[in-house]
Amino acid sequence: MDIVKNIKLIIIFTLAYFSFGIAYSACNFTLNLGDNIAKAEEIYGEGPGEDVGADPGEGIEAIIIKETNSIACPGINLGKGMTEYLFLDNVLSSITIAVSKDSENTESKKFLLFNYVQENYGKITSSGQSRESWRGFKRFEKSGQIIVYRKMSSYNNLLVEDLFITDKKYDEKIIEFLSTEEESEGTDES
Repeated sequence: MDIVKNIKLIIIFTLAYFSFGIAYSACNFTLNLGDNIAKAEEIYGEGPGEDVGADPGEGIEAIIIKETNSIACPGINLGKGMTEYLFLDNVLSSITIAVSKDSENTESKKFLLFNYVQENYGKITSSGQSRESWRGFKRFEKSGQIIVYRKMSSYNNLLVEDLFITDKKYDEKIIEFLSTEEESEGTDES
C-alpha cells in the first residue's frame, strides 16, 4: 500500500513539475533571445527592422522589429498591443510586450498581461493590494532570464503597461546601449 502511495506522489510531483515548466514557457515568441537577425530576415524579409542607432566608439548597432495590432504570443490571448524585438550587433537581446493604449485604458483593464505575468513569473501585488490600483515595476529572475513588468500612469491617466524580457548575457549590453543613446540625445542640437 505504501508503494502505491509513493508512486502516486511521484506522479503528482512529476506532473506538477512539468505543468510549471509548460506555464513558464507558455509564450513561444516568433524569435528567441540570442537569435541572429538573419532568422528575423527569414521570417519578415530582408531589412525588416528600424535602425535605431549605433555607437561607433563601442560598435553597438541596434535594430528594432515591431509586430503591431496583436501581441505575438501564439495560443495565448494577451490582447492588442505590440511585440518589439531589439537586436544589438545583430543578436536578439530583448523582447518587449507593450499593451495598446487608449483614453479608456481598454486593454489594460482586461488584465491579460498582468495575469500572464503573475501566472508565469510571480506575484505582482503586495498583500491586500488590488490589481486595479497597483502601479510600479516588478523584476523577476527565472532560468537565467531577467523579466521586468511595468504598469505606470502617464499624462491624462493613460496607463503604460509592458513586459521586458532579456537575460544576464545581454543585460549589460542593453544598459550600455541605452546609456549611450541618452548621452547622444542630450548632446543633439535642435
